[in-house]
Amino acid sequence: MRTKWRDKHGAGAERTVSGRSGSNAPASQGEDWEEFRERNRYLLGDAGTLDFPAGGIAVRILLGLGQRVCRAFWKGAYVDGTTVTGEGESKAIPALPALDILHERHRGLTQAVCASYSEAAGVCLSRHHTPPIAVAVMKTDRQYSLSWRDASDRENVAWANRDDATRDGAYSISIATIESEYSLFAVSRAETRTGADYYLSGEGETDNLDNSYRLEVSGTDSGDISQRLKEKVKQTRAGESDRPAIACVVRFCDATVAIERVEGEDAAK
Repeated sequence: MRTKWRDKHGAGAERTVSGRSGSNAPASQGEDWEEFRERNRYLLGDAGTLDFPAGGIAVRILLGLGQRVCRAFWKGAYVDGTTVTGEGESKAIPALPALDILHERHRGLTQAVCASYSEAAGVCLSRHHTPPIAVAVMKTDRQYSLSWRDASDRENVAWANRDDATRDGAYSISIATIESEYSLFAVSRAETRTGADYYLSGEGETDNLDNSYRLEVSGTDSGDISQRLKEKVKQTRAGESDRPAIACVVRFCDATVAIERVEGEDAAK
């Protein structure tokens, strides 16, 4: 794909850039470089000042991408979902579903709610990490790669209430992790006093909540994740529902997710 860019010195000056289609492609031929750079800061890194010649733009983008890949390698994860362990040894790990499009499979999320949750997750993750990272699931010892767009200054001030951001960001990562671990999908928000936040069902079971799971979610920036999980399990058992439950806690400082299933008679204790 070839796209013409408006130059900062005037609409008449244009750059021609070779790129690829998809989320990182220009939104339209009318989008200028500054808008494109802001929308793709998580990939471009420090590349993209506006005063370099047209012939150098691809080089600068590659330098920015290379910088990000090097950082990812150092932290133990690649953009393509490969994590590095030991000295030069690597193993492939699956990627979590993209946080900003969970609504496409989870009926309990509208596009607007999904966008809000994923934005909050990006703010919380950006406090501690540079994308991409490996998300670790306790007990199963599984890992999933996760990427997101670094939080902008505007997003940070919009989510300045850390409690709200941590709660809503945890919804996003929990729902994505539950989909990956159990192939369960958020089909509805749960009612008050059910001891849960969402109802989960298998794919294609969105109209029947009789066999659904309850999902209770919590987030913490750097607290004791095991203790928080115990509290969430207790909360599901105290809820006015005997449906089986899943408690899920997300800790953002080290990108860890703790999950515990509460089934059968245990769910009502």
